[in-house]
Amino acid sequence: RTNINSQTVRLLSYQALLQSWQQQSGFRLDAAIREQAGLSPADRRWLRTHVYGACRTWHACAWLLAQASKTPLHKLDARVRVLLQLGAYWLRFVDHMPDY
Repeated sequence: RTNINSQTVRLLSYQALLQSWQQQSGFRLDAAIREQAGLSPADRRWLRTHVYGACRTWHACAWLLAQASKTPLHKLDARVRVLLQLGAYWLRFVDHMPDY
């Protein structure tokens, strides 16, 4: 099993959240995280922390984004909205992820 870097965690987090946003009911984030082959248990925990953290703070991040956006969030493409939500989560609530 390999150790992943922060860019990979960001990409995997984005993909899992986008998939959950686009799927009908029944999609499970934990299943998407488990499907990431080759991750060490520590990396899987890191990924899970960021995905579930973004979910827990979804409404707070949406509020922050709405304050800064001229476009209502519901009018944004799902890919853009998930990316903005995840970015807002990392900037506001995460203090242990490298900047690169």
